Amino acid sequence: MARWQVRIAQQASGSSPAGGSSIISGVGAWSLPFAPVVAVGDLIYATGFPFVAGLADNSALATTPAMGVVIAKPAAFSAAVAYMGEVPGFFGLSIGSVYYMGLAGAITTTPPAVIGDVVQEVGVAIAASVLLFNPGPTTVVL
Repeated sequence: MARWQVRIAQQASGSSPAGGSSIISGVGAWSLPFAPVVAVGDLIYATGFPFVAGLADNSALATTPAMGVVIAKPAAFSAAVAYMGEVPGFFGLSIGSVYYMGLAGAITTTPPAVIGDVVQEVGVAIAASVLLFNPGPTTVVL
């Protein structure tokens, strides 16, 4: 059973850049503004003020650490993000395998090995379609 719930609340046209908003209830998820490039299942990072978020990527320290997984994309400029817990919706995960932050929001079972890449464990597959998301600290390959 997932530990979060997503409820969509539509707003009047033009009332927000996204034309709507998502309201998150439960443990381990929140709603964020995003560019349209993120999709359900993507790892995201966030930094700065005002708050900026985008695809986490292990090839650049500036786009790390991965801090959440997109669980819903209710509108072009908003996303619901799980920051911990069971995240369903993946395909073909290897049960029991550790997953790492990959390139452009992806997850991978292969830790980066290129000098300058960032290594971060992001979770363990508990089913072929469910990642137990629990992001760890980051290290840089030297």
